[in-house]
Amino acid sequence: MLRSTRRGSSSVQAPRILGHEVVGEVAESRTPSVSVGERVNVAADSPCLECSNCRRGLENICTSMQSLGVNIDGGYAQFMRVPREFVDKGLVLPLPDGVSWESGALVEPVAVSLHALSLGRPRERDLTVVIGDGPNALIHTQLLKNIFHVRRVIVVGLMEHRLKQASILGADETLKVQDLGKEIGKLKEEGIDLLDLTIANEPSVREAMDLLTAGTKLVIFGGSQTDLPLRIDTNSVHYKQLTITGSTGTTVDEYRKAHQLIVAGQINLDKIISHTFSLYEIRKALEFTESQQGLKSVVIP
Repeated sequence: MLRSTRRGSSSVQAPRILGHEVVGEVAESRTPSVSVGERVNVAADSPCLECSNCRRGLENICTSMQSLGVNIDGGYAQFMRVPREFVDKGLVLPLPDGVSWESGALVEPVAVSLHALSLGRPRERDLTVVIGDGPNALIHTQLLKNIFHVRRVIVVGLMEHRLKQASILGADETLKVQDLGKEIGKLKEEGIDLLDLTIANEPSVREAMDLLTAGTKLVIFGGSQTDLPLRIDTNSVHYKQLTITGSTGTTVDEYRKAHQLIVAGQINLDKIISHTFSLYEIRKALEFTESQQGLKSVVIP
């Protein structure tokens, strides 16, 4: 989002209020299904469910998507209008008292993570390597261990404090990027079943290519600022029986599933939220996030 404020975006047309991971208290309602005073999470995106992509089950790539902070004003404001379509599709979800405002705001990151990992089809016997140590990587780690019950999860990253948190949240092993080279041979000999690329920059893409072994499923979750080539030949894909997929967004059902997981306490989001900022400190919050000093930052109006 900081990139959008600095350099613009092909998706966001000014003037636009940003902010797409949103919770709030209902101040006014024109539908009986949502009550004034209710604490709710509002989904980031609402697919049309009618376009060719939606009809093919690709509602996460809807060609007429309504997205908060993109083509609809988002949550960086004291009040936000929620379109009726979000309510009708069940994308305004109640937050019970046991779920904090901060955790409730993170349904969307859990939903997109759930979508990505589902494409990788994790199995209980799998060895999974998560490349990246950001907030989404820590959500992926919890989903892999708590929901998919994967045998072994290794998180590879740069920041010592983030890798420590990954261990607290269930990672079986963590590796600093600079130590990965010493472990590649052993990992490839054992065989990596699922390779989860949560950050897409040139070094991480190169690391992913080096880790591919027979039968590896590579999920590219993180988007990159500039297009990066995947340097892999067709015979490697063919003879190693590799699976490579991208992932973007989430479906309505996966969004609701993510909400259920948070309400049930199966994902610990409080340990991922490291800092809070006021509505008047948005730029400071974005710059702090870019510095990678903390984990997930939340803006509280």
